[in-house]
Amino acid sequence: MLYEKERHTKIKNIAWSEEIAWEKINNIFEETISSFKRKKFWKTHPDEDNKREFLKTLYYGASGTLWGLIQISEVLNRELPFDCKKIIIDITDAYLDEPDTNEVIPSYFVGIVGILAIRYKITPDEKTRNLISDYISKNTTNPANEAYIGNAGTILASLFLYDWERDDHWKELFLENANYLFNEWQQDKDGKWIWVQDLYGKKRKLIGAAHGFFGNVFPLLKGMDLLSEKQRKLLIERTIYTTLDSVEEDINYANWPDKFTSEDRKMRVQWCHGAPSAIVSLSPFPIGYSDEIESILLKAGELIWESGPLLKGVGICHGTDGNGYSFLKLHDRSGDKKWLERARSFAMHSIYQSNGRHTLWTGDIGLALYLISCIKKNANFPTLDYL
Repeated sequence: MLYEKERHTKIKNIAWSEEIAWEKINNIFEETISSFKRKKFWKTHPDEDNKREFLKTLYYGASGTLWGLIQISEVLNRELPFDCKKIIIDITDAYLDEPDTNEVIPSYFVGIVGILAIRYKITPDEKTRNLISDYISKNTTNPANEAYIGNAGTILASLFLYDWERDDHWKELFLENANYLFNEWQQDKDGKWIWVQDLYGKKRKLIGAAHGFFGNVFPLLKGMDLLSEKQRKLLIERTIYTTLDSVEEDINYANWPDKFTSEDRKMRVQWCHGAPSAIVSLSPFPIGYSDEIESILLKAGELIWESGPLLKGVGICHGTDGNGYSFLKLHDRSGDKKWLERARSFAMHSIYQSNGRHTLWTGDIGLALYLISCIKKNANFPTLDYL
């Protein structure tokens, strides 16, 4: 099987309604604001996989929630009723006093770098800038070799800072990290170009966007113009070969297992593992360069549509709305309106899966941003494509 049917459900047959989408966006905005508590920010949803009541990081915590609220407020043209500059400083201090993962780690998604990048965007100062640079450098040779806690996540911060400032310091920092990724990129016995993840005391060979191959390829493609001509050539060649050599497909559909090795492989369909990993992570891949890549991405999109919404609910990491971003990416890439229609179908289903979590990557803040993307016909994935 190309996907695990028990993880999916039949899509609700609900016509796209921009009015309903805006109503949900406004409700999420108001509910998140009303749930804010001074010094505690937003309470972590009880189903989250952690033991702390209040988290601070971009993925699970208050900094991601605050960033998302700012994006929503700009679209709604509504002011937030609190001082965002003060709150992000308080969030930073709270993280340093009690890190979400017991110790301060230089991670973009679940560590200090994501918090500091958001802080710098809200209230830039030289000290924060220097801290971001130092922590990215500390994470350059992280043996995790993936995006969630490793180099491939923090490298995104260097790209965003370079985009904001056009300072060569950030370009050099990106290249330092990119060089490490290229040095760690190795060919396995089957010829595929992979990274080995040293995660939680275990060596793994993963494929997905959160922890594996696609997650490492994404920032390299995103910053491809900054690479040397030789690196660009290797990046394209290795990406094509490994993407096509690791896919499992039939005449209509395509998906990728969660790992390169054969033992206990899972066929997930979500951003962190599976077809959405490929579509979102390869979105910066040059359009028209490889007919095979274009074809396999379309088959991956058909697989996401065929499998249907995720029973797990919403969450841009592993939820229905996150999978919907794949349709927006394919609409942006191909111009075919059916992908926008499918994105909006997933959006209407997602509204009824709203989980009340005030989080960016696993809750309703991400859902609100996805609904906005469907309204605006915008394929930009939050905190991956923009910050």
